[in-house]
Amino acid sequence: MATVTHKLSPADLARVARLCVETCLAVKPGEQFLVVADDANTDEAEALGRAALDAGCAPVVVRIPPRDRYAKEPQPAVVAAMTASQVVVLALDHEVSVPFFHSVGTRSAIEAGARIGLYWTTPDTANVTAADVYELQRQSEQLAALLRATSDVRITTAAGTDVRVPIAGRRIFAFHSLVDRPGRNCTIPYFGEAAVSPVEGGTEGTIVVDAYMHWLGKIEAPVTLRVERGRVVEVAGGAQAQRLREIIAGADANATNIAELGIGSGRIGQLRGISQDKAILGTAHLAIGHNHSLGGSVISNIHLDGVFRDATIELDGHPIMRAGQLVA
Repeated sequence: MATVTHKLSPADLARVARLCVETCLAVKPGEQFLVVADDANTDEAEALGRAALDAGCAPVVVRIPPRDRYAKEPQPAVVAAMTASQVVVLALDHEVSVPFFHSVGTRSAIEAGARIGLYWTTPDTANVTAADVYELQRQSEQLAALLRATSDVRITTAAGTDVRVPIAGRRIFAFHSLVDRPGRNCTIPYFGEAAVSPVEGGTEGTIVVDAYMHWLGKIEAPVTLRVERGRVVEVAGGAQAQRLREIIAGADANATNIAELGIGSGRIGQLRGISQDKAILGTAHLAIGHNHSLGGSVISNIHLDGVFRDATIELDGHPIMRAGQLVA
């Protein structure tokens, strides 16, 4: 299921590109600026390149051909270009860019110091301002600080989610669209979450995805995942559950790994059944598959986020969110 970037008018496209370059990525004159784009995002790539040129860079745009959704790793030449750049923007079909980001090749560019932004706009985020981006940073870092003091997370929802996630000793990420330092990376211009890769083999319980899931799209009927020892052992539901079973079967032996816990931190936007849903405050998501990009040890050719709404979240038994409302 392709999910193209929400298309903007030429004027809005230019304004958002400037926000991405000047605020989100904090581009400095003379920096090596790379855009990796596909055929569906040529206008976006051109606008980003023009904004980078105005900021004093000599941007390079790399066009890549359509990719099979299981082909997660970037081509070696693209990895080399990303690693040699200080700023990288991925202007790709979103269902491709997410696994592209969660890859060993992209992680190597991040570890080399590249700032990487996944360009993605929606009807809700097309009009964000620099002030919105800074507020998003504050909220993401507040949630991440709470996770850093936590060993065990319990998440429940009215739809039936009841899952315990061990995170003791794991690196906590405050993702937000202020990608202004070496190694920072996030969706731009507006996306935020606190995220962690759970301890391998430790997650237990039931996950009911009722908002959105990568490669499934908007959830029409709840998809229930039963988890034992950090692995999905059963997927139940309707047609989308069947599709998820087929995706897992077509992937690899690590596709059932519980790879990520994320808590949305964005105060702008509404649930639309799109990837941006996972950034909305009040939602949480658990991903299956690859966790190496988040500091884990599992390599898989998928990383699929399943989003559930109105989460109740307890950190070591202390509630920080009830039915989607922050209480801490």
